[in-house]
Amino acid sequence: EALRHIERRRQILRWQLLPEQIIFIRHGESEGNENRNIYTSKGDAHLELTPTGLHQAKEAGARLQSVIGDDLVFVVVSPFERTQQTLLGLYKGGLQEQQVSAVHVSAQIREQEFGNFQTVGLHEAARAEQAVVGRFYYRRPNAESSADVYDRVAAFWDELTMDILPRQTEKCGSCLIVTHGLTMRLALMKVFQWSVETFETVWNVGNCHHVTLRKDMGKLSYKLCAESSFPAE
Repeated sequence: EALRHIERRRQILRWQLLPEQIIFIRHGESEGNENRNIYTSKGDAHLELTPTGLHQAKEAGARLQSVIGDDLVFVVVSPFERTQQTLLGLYKGGLQEQQVSAVHVSAQIREQEFGNFQTVGLHEAARAEQAVVGRFYYRRPNAESSADVYDRVAAFWDELTMDILPRQTEKCGSCLIVTHGLTMRLALMKVFQWSVETFETVWNVGNCHHVTLRKDMGKLSYKLCAESSFPAE
């Protein structure tokens, strides 16, 4: 009984160090979103935002600032070009860079790897196979399955909440994670312990849409805050 009490107290102390909210945002529209054929000649990590994508990021910056308020912010961003550009667009749109205590670049939250280049027609053929195999387990040739991505995203979440955030010298009220659509879904699968069947009913949010999670100290967990997400659904 004493050991359980000590462990509970240790968990409470750790959760007190975590941000009040964690916000996941998908990158703005990229060259690959606009023209899938670009994957035949340009590596996924190097795809940039379109002008529309930059505009989306700027709009999201103003929107996020109203959610974050005066909080110190710990930012985590994928190393891909389009997510880096999205973060810069958020700053240009109104997210206050002076409120950012640190920016942590994490390869664990990069996009699902589809192989170095994708031939024309591969996407459509893969979609057909995926419908038979299942979206969570399907793996394209020389690529990752969603199950593979889940493993690294789950490890990222554990490291973020059990090590990276608790050891910050300044407690941040908000943590902003700039990442990719599938990566977001798999992170939420980890947070909310979705089954594979539930995951397969969920689709990507739109470009520069965000999902806000709020801390619940009573349950030592994060819960969805729909009214602070965009769109608020």
